[in-house]
Amino acid sequence: MGKNVTYNYKYKYSKFTFTPRLNIHLTENEKIDPYVGFGLGFKKAAFNLDTNDPTYTDEIDFPTGKVSLEASFGCRFLFTEQIGAFVELGVGHGFFQGGVVAKF
Repeated sequence: MGKNVTYNYKYKYSKFTFTPRLNIHLTENEKIDPYVGFGLGFKKAAFNLDTNDPTYTDEIDFPTGKVSLEASFGCRFLFTEQIGAFVELGVGHGFFQGGVVAKF
């Protein structure tokens, strides 16, 4: 009684996904290429909590499922025949993503 006690909590979450995706291209334009993408795959996730709290009970269950789903809408912008950029909106991965495109 009257003692200050500090408990430490360390959360760890890890996830591995393998989700092949099919992109359906909506036009045949050489400079602008809009598409929709759908993916279906496998997901493995784990959640762990380490603590020195003697009153903590490990009764928390975070169901993660084993199926990975993905849907997106995106567009490629080709600056040359080989170099461009893309932007995407979607679910199942980052809500917004973009990057560089290279054609070989």
